[in-house]
Amino acid sequence: MEDKKIYSQVGTEKGSIQGDRKKENNQETLEKENKDSSNLPLFQPNDLLKVPLRFNIMFLLFNYNQMGFTELHKLLKCTPGNLDHHLKKLLAAGWIQDRVAFSPRPLKFLRITPLGQENIRSQIQQLKTLLRNSKKVQ
Repeated sequence: MEDKKIYSQVGTEKGSIQGDRKKENNQETLEKENKDSSNLPLFQPNDLLKVPLRFNIMFLLFNYNQMGFTELHKLLKCTPGNLDHHLKKLLAAGWIQDRVAFSPRPLKFLRITPLGQENIRSQIQQLKTLLRNSKKVQ
């Protein structure tokens, strides 16, 4: 009976030693992977542009300089409330300006600001550089 207890204790110690070795090997592997991946340039989107809808709004305004709310809403296929929420975030950051024109009914027009142009241009340039460098890696 005591032999079995001794054996099971030795087996447990042996198992824990092997478990420690596995942990060390896994940790070394993770460290190597982290060193390898730290050399990879990854895209770091601006906090405002992490949301795809906001990026698309800025990209459209960057290309067309000015667009109407209704036009954006139809192109982006989103609800007016959702679009308005994201426009408020961009307005608060100073990336876009809005202007209301009164005809038979009020029309809201949105225009990209120089700050917005600078930020979207920076993000696009970062993506271009990332793509150019990824072709060199392959």
